[in-house]
Amino acid sequence: MRCSQRRMGRPLRAVGNHALLLFLYNAGARADEAAQVLVEDLALPQVLDRDLASVLIRGKGSKSPPVSAVAQTVRELTALVQGHGPSENVFLNRCGRPITRFGIHTLWSALWRGQPSRCLR
Repeated sequence: MRCSQRRMGRPLRAVGNHALLLFLYNAGARADEAAQVLVEDLALPQVLDRDLASVLIRGKGSKSPPVSAVAQTVRELTALVQGHGPSENVFLNRCGRPITRFGIHTLWSALWRGQPSRCLR
């Protein structure tokens, strides 16, 4: 996956990173839990304003509570998973492989250091 590929007017990497950060914030998920989310774990609505959306999060201790999703996060996730198979990971790294909790930590650290250009553009 190249950064030159674009979706919603932004590079795919930026779309994925923004969706990941929204997901972490709105779902209250840990980095490891977010890294494990598959497309089949998303219950995205047919009509955004009418139907409810949820995400199945595989947490610690084999607990799997479904978490409701915020509308902005749902829009980002819907755009992100277009054309992906149900068994594929939702969040990918810059090489197109499933992101790890260490990759999420690196992304968060870059933002914390004030370097958003490395991740959101």
